[in-house]
Amino acid sequence: YPVIFNYVPADLKVESPEFIKDISDQNNIPIEEIHSVCWLIDSSTTKKKHGSIVINMLLKELAKLMEKGGVYVDCNRLKGKKYTQAPTMCIQCLNIGHIQTYFNEPFICASCGRNHNTQEC
Repeated sequence: YPVIFNYVPADLKVESPEFIKDISDQNNIPIEEIHSVCWLIDSSTTKKKHGSIVINMLLKELAKLMEKGGVYVDCNRLKGKKYTQAPTMCIQCLNIGHIQTYFNEPFICASCGRNHNTQEC
């Protein structure tokens, strides 16, 4: 059950076991109930000072508690909300529900809507 938290300092190593232990200790959450923690967008590829993390919980009840009460990360309280992943979008035909790998129709330009690659427009 994924919960997203925004405005997390980008210098944190959120995938590390130490970070997960810190989350567990600071928030009285059993460590075995935290499935994983990851950046929404890899913080090492941006120059931003803050980012969003997704904490995947094994119990729905704990995820709901985190959504309502937030969590403490490095002594800062962060608000949480249910994370719903955006639908997959094909970059070739611009339709939802599949990716380009599984699509053999002509390109549709995102700029003008004609049958060519957007990069050619």
